[in-house]
Amino acid sequence: MFKHKSIIYSSLLFITLSFVALQFSSCERNRCKTRGTVCLNEGTCYDGSCLCTSGFEGDSCQYPMNKKFASKFGGLFIKNNSIVPDADTITVVVDTPSNTSIRWSHLRIKNVLFKGNVDGNEILVPAMLGADGFTYKGSGSLNQDVFTLSMRADSIVAGISLKGYGYTFSGNRTK
Repeated sequence: MFKHKSIIYSSLLFITLSFVALQFSSCERNRCKTRGTVCLNEGTCYDGSCLCTSGFEGDSCQYPMNKKFASKFGGLFIKNNSIVPDADTITVVVDTPSNTSIRWSHLRIKNVLFKGNVDGNEILVPAMLGADGFTYKGSGSLNQDVFTLSMRADSIVAGISLKGYGYTFSGNRTK
């Protein structure tokens, strides 16, 4: 009888431990909760990391994406087919409330306020008409403290480019 009870208790203990082990192995832990991840600016936590909404970045979505661009950059303005580059300074400011757009002006190109959209470190400049009569478009990037642009400027009449040029700017953050 004692041996029979021992077998029953052993079987019950085995079943209980198997059930508990099955429960622990089948449950998924919420890494966001266990890591204490807090996502700001409407970001959402997935698997312990924040997925940021458009316009924000950082471990907790704490940084507006365009803020890192706000600065002055001193560098070289090179017109396509030009042998000698010109010195140029670009001043970049952020647009608010959007966190994905920036504005800038060149010293070399007078009376034009450029506008671009940022995505991470990339800049896209959709076609825009400048006060000088040229239509500008292009792209660029910010790599640490180096701001680069590749642009096209065209004087367009009735859909035909009468005169135009391309240029590249590359400069370092000055402040």
